[in-house]
Amino acid sequence: MANPETFHDAVRGTFPPALASFIESILARVARGESVALSRPSEILTTTEAAEYLGISRPTLMKRIREGEIDYFKAGSHTRLRREDVVAYLQRCRARARHEFDAIRELDNEIEGL
Repeated sequence: MANPETFHDAVRGTFPPALASFIESILARVARGESVALSRPSEILTTTEAAEYLGISRPTLMKRIREGEIDYFKAGSHTRLRREDVVAYLQRCRARARHEFDAIRELDNEIEGL
């Protein structure tokens, strides 16, 4: 490619478009003299963050915590969750939903065979 006009043009096909756009936006900020800080997502989540990640309301999350479905710990008076525990809970929910769907499908097949 002769003289690409943008970083995105230069890396087309090398990176996924979303990643190329992200890198290009970082380079543009640096070129303007702005500071850029990259960090890993926090390994500790607030109940609000965990509820958003799970796609449920905070009160529903608190109910699941009280029922012992999700591990948590207290930081002072605040309830906190480890990201890995939230991800594990979501995976268990998805596995349970798949199992229940398969059971319903199997029952449906049995009914059709009658």
